[in-house]
Amino acid sequence: MTNKNYLFGEQDSETKRLDLLNAVYNPWSKNFLADVLEKTGGKILEVGCGQGSMSQWLAEHDNVDSVLGLDIDKLALKTAAEKNIPKTEFELFSVYDLNQLRDQFDIIYQRFVLIHLTNPAAALKAIYNQLKPGGIFVCDTGIHSHCFSDPKTDSYDNFIKLVLQMFASQGKDADLGKTIASTASKIGFIKEHIQLQQPLLRRKTEKNLMYLSLKNAQPLFEQEGLATADELNSLNQCMLKDIENEDSIWAAPTLCQFVFRKI
Repeated sequence: MTNKNYLFGEQDSETKRLDLLNAVYNPWSKNFLADVLEKTGGKILEVGCGQGSMSQWLAEHDNVDSVLGLDIDKLALKTAAEKNIPKTEFELFSVYDLNQLRDQFDIIYQRFVLIHLTNPAAALKAIYNQLKPGGIFVCDTGIHSHCFSDPKTDSYDNFIKLVLQMFASQGKDADLGKTIASTASKIGFIKEHIQLQQPLLRRKTEKNLMYLSLKNAQPLFEQEGLATADELNSLNQCMLKDIENEDSIWAAPTLCQFVFRKI
């Protein structure tokens, strides 16, 4: 894995994983953003745009003038740019370097970016500074400790334990959704709206998101000494088998959604 900020890898299978992630979470994100876009449009910045699916959806709204999508994944950005989406541009850029952008924005949006950072407060400050006065920051982040399986599925539960340990070993917060509101308030944001959503995975296609997450994170788990190669290979095979069981429910990480306004 070349990007040390990201747990789940950048290889070809990451494209498949991102497609599944979008299928699970995009409907919630779109519904939440739709309410914002009814009142606010103009220039939008998406931090961590990935392959551009949300950027494309944002650009389709009549009251949106332009969308700039930023990411540090070259492969994802290449995919996004190849879509030739009207009103959009994509650039290789870190959230920490937003002060290098020429423009300020009416809306800044991010999903599952801050949770992968060792200094989310610095990223929040950079986002705040890049908003126009009165601008809106829409933040989708997660809580991983809320994940569960019913009936109990050892492979899934053990994977979540590894994820929590991995975040902690890298100095990151897998439960950032629990504290980000207070951090944003200290920076100067005003909280306007908050809601929680937790997708429940039952079909094999949905649970495959978690299997690919395990597969992509496996090198880091081993590198950090959280499990041996044999243990991870065994877990991999067990999860591959367990995703076939559509009688079980796997709760994905909680999606914590916030609308913050710059004073």
